[in-house]
Amino acid sequence: ENERTKDLIVEQKFHRTIIGQKGEKIKEVRDKFPEVIITFPDPSQKSDIVQLRGPKNEVEKCAKFLQKIIADLIREETNTKIDLPMENSNSEMIIITGKRSNCEAARDRILAIQRDLANIKEAEVSIPAKLHNSLIGSKGCLVRSIMEDCGGVHIHFPSEGSGSDKVTIRGPASEVEKAKKQLLQLAEEKQVNNFTVELQAKPEYHKFLIGRGGANIRRVRDRTGARIIFPSPDDTEQELITIVGKEEAVRQAQKELEILVKNLVTASQISLLALIPNSTFISSLNALCFLRYDETLLHFCFFAADDVVEDSMEVDVRHHRHFVCRRGQVLRELAEEYGGVAVSFPRTGSNSQKVTLKGAKDCVEAATKRIQEIIEDLESQVSVEVAIPQRHHRAIMGPKGSRIQHITREHEVQIKFPERDDSAAGQDASPQENGDVSPEAEFVPRKCDIITISGRAEKCELAKAALLALVPITEDVEVSYDLHRYIIGQKGSGIRKLMEEYEVRWRMECRLFFGKRCDFQKCDVGNQVNIWVPQPEKQLDVIKVTGLAANVERAKLGVLERVKELQAEQEDRV
Repeated sequence: ENERTKDLIVEQKFHRTIIGQKGEKIKEVRDKFPEVIITFPDPSQKSDIVQLRGPKNEVEKCAKFLQKIIADLIREETNTKIDLPMENSNSEMIIITGKRSNCEAARDRILAIQRDLANIKEAEVSIPAKLHNSLIGSKGCLVRSIMEDCGGVHIHFPSEGSGSDKVTIRGPASEVEKAKKQLLQLAEEKQVNNFTVELQAKPEYHKFLIGRGGANIRRVRDRTGARIIFPSPDDTEQELITIVGKEEAVRQAQKELEILVKNLVTASQISLLALIPNSTFISSLNALCFLRYDETLLHFCFFAADDVVEDSMEVDVRHHRHFVCRRGQVLRELAEEYGGVAVSFPRTGSNSQKVTLKGAKDCVEAATKRIQEIIEDLESQVSVEVAIPQRHHRAIMGPKGSRIQHITREHEVQIKFPERDDSAAGQDASPQENGDVSPEAEFVPRKCDIITISGRAEKCELAKAALLALVPITEDVEVSYDLHRYIIGQKGSGIRKLMEEYEVRWRMECRLFFGKRCDFQKCDVGNQVNIWVPQPEKQLDVIKVTGLAANVERAKLGVLERVKELQAEQEDRV
């Protein structure tokens, strides 16, 4: 009843630092909280989820202790000071102090952790207790293979002898459903007729059998329905590969893997060919190949095993550069993903459209299809222009370009910013108030304001909308001039109080830049929210709020609520 499971989001690059050399640092944490089980994901899972399990109070204490360690690591990386709430406090405020760009970077890291935590889901599945040991497998190999397939999930079986059928799965929502399905399927197979075989393959071959992102082994699994389990770094038998499933599926998967291993052995026997001058050796799944440059052709030279086929296709010359640029990066990716298939493109300027592919038959067919998909993408690409004032470009990019990288990945587009025109910077500025640019200035686009988006038409439009969503808007809040000085408060105390009373996320972002030299009349938080108070001599009955749309709306509500309080105080005095 008192047991609790809690997930922490810890960037994988920090795991080794937290664990320490030979586990010394994490041992200190475990000694401090002996009742809490701390589980780090296997490095191959590329997961950021660290799981804590134990008595509720101890788990909470351990979580806060680790959160402080994580904050210290982020602080060191971003060169900021990060103050977390006191241990017994109910406050959710995190205060970050430092240079503006460093504070933005630290804030984005913390908000990313919050977003990931919000996506964590827990599901329970009922599996007969008598099957638990067989599902876990020898040294946990079976359940580990499911967790590796469904990156970021944790699967918890009840204690042996408890008699409970309840198995808990925690992790990112989409991966939890995937893991649940695989676990139930495996349980069903165990109940019907489970079959297991083992085969040997040198550890150095494993990464080629698995393929980039697991592409090669996934194809074998999809074709056969068998589960293929590779040894973990801790296993003593590093050459042993286990295949589990129905007998027919296991036999088929075994046959396919044995062919792949045989081809790798054949490749290694002729590896001395890689010493040919002007060649770069690339190990592959079905043969030995190496990248060679000569006077007539940029190509992949290929020395194949018995089952290798050769095929060709036509590719318009204008698309060739996409495949061979960046030292043949796309070709290398094709080779890694499709079993070492070798793709030869004619040398630039030859005007030939013939592209040759060599490799295992199914790999050649899959690579041909992928090349056709890439060409379709290239031919359907358009360029869309979006006009955003140059002064907002840096904020839109985010720390180290993080916001743009997110948009390009999510929508599969390329985004090009114009060259900065410093001579036009003065034209960005319009009449100033309180040392800040007046928000109502009319925008007339110039060349240095035009951002170009390239990709599929529908994805370009989505990326354009995402960019425009990062542009600050300005809203007027009607506030009597007589109340302005009370809203600002002594040394900005009124604005500070306003920030502390409304919306936790906004509160954290707005507190980022509060310091001794901060001008609270213009609380600027990097295009998150800017409260703009006119100069006193103008006696205007308005306060302008500038920032991202959602933050502006929250800020307006906060200002209006404060106005009501001040008006009530005035009435009481009368």
